[in-house]
Amino acid sequence: MKLRPITQREPGIYGPGSVALPAYVTGILLVGLPLIVVIVFSFLQRGEFGSGVIHKFTLDAYRTVFFETDLMGNQSLNFSFLKIIFRSIMLAFTVTVICLIVGIPTAIWIALQKKSTQRILIALVTIPFWVNVLARTYAWMLLLADGGLFNQIGAPVLLYTSWATFIGLTYAFLPFMVLPIYASAEKLDKSILEAAFDLGASGWRVLIRIVIPMIRFGIFAGIAIVFIPALGAYVQPSLLGGNKSMLIGSLINDQFGESRNWPVGSALAVLLLLMTALILLATRRRKLEFAS
Repeated sequence: MKLRPITQREPGIYGPGSVALPAYVTGILLVGLPLIVVIVFSFLQRGEFGSGVIHKFTLDAYRTVFFETDLMGNQSLNFSFLKIIFRSIMLAFTVTVICLIVGIPTAIWIALQKKSTQRILIALVTIPFWVNVLARTYAWMLLLADGGLFNQIGAPVLLYTSWATFIGLTYAFLPFMVLPIYASAEKLDKSILEAAFDLGASGWRVLIRIVIPMIRFGIFAGIAIVFIPALGAYVQPSLLGGNKSMLIGSLINDQFGESRNWPVGSALAVLLLLMTALILLATRRRKLEFAS
């Protein structure tokens, strides 16, 4: 009797594709189908009396986002929506930059510690994930409110201002910047750093010429992970900022809620999705360029 090698795989239902099938089904049901519904709604007409949608193809929702019509029927750019989109992009960009400035040295410092110390520090970084985001945001409301801790030490009342939104977003997304950069910095070859210092390189030159290029993939991942959710954030702008400086996440919520204009809300969500896709494509392209 001829024995087959043990590495030979028997055909059947337990291949790589079938193992991943539950993940594919879950992704399609919980992510794919809702996105398709939102995209379809963005091309439908608003329902009568502001309720739901009418199954009639139209581009009115996108026209409403970009243009407004006066009483004479003249169209002009809808600067109110465009300002909100631009404000959201700038805030997300600023939060990402601050998280980069703080996250890069923090992640590198953690990666240079002993393994036992690294585990403790990473646990401290991930502690915010153990608490619900709403609870953390309400805690910041108590800190920034009139009579709160910051106000008692002489700081102005920041609650319901753009500064409160900025602080809340930076606090919420900073761990998302530290963790991927740390994952790359942990693989640094310390002998290369020691050799650079022995050859007379300064700390800044070692950081810019050696460390940053070696952890660039973690930096790109951190930028994408922070910028994308900060762009569409809703909880922090609503609770900390009081929606005084409305962002695109709050605008989408208002369109589905108070305004009951589902097509416009869907169109804004599609635009947010497109911006997210462009960011991911740009990040992926930069990764491929550096890899090549």
